[in-house]
Amino acid sequence: MFRNSQAFCAACERETFIGKGSKGAVDHVIPLVKGGARWNEDNLLGLCLSCHSTKTYLDKLKSSPLIAYIRREDGLVPLNKMKIVDVIRATNL
Repeated sequence: MFRNSQAFCAACERETFIGKGSKGAVDHVIPLVKGGARWNEDNLLGLCLSCHSTKTYLDKLKSSPLIAYIRREDGLVPLNKMKIVDVIRATNL
C-alpha cells in the first residue's frame, strides 16, 4: 500500500517518499505495543521523518493525547486518525 510510493506527509504535507532510501515512514496511529492493528489501513499514516519522530515522542509521553478507537479482529484502529495529525501539527509549530 505505502511501500515505494510517492506521497505527502499527512501532517505537514511535505512531499515524502516511502520505500527504500525513504524520506518518510508509515506510522501505526495506535502503536502495535498498545494493541494497534498491524496491517489495517485505518491504523496506518504516512508521515515524513520529522513528523514521525514527533508522533513517536508523543506516543511515549504518559500524557499522550488519547485517540478514540474501536476494536477489530486484527487489533485496535482509530475512529478518527486525523485527530493525531492535528496534534502533530500543533506540536511542530
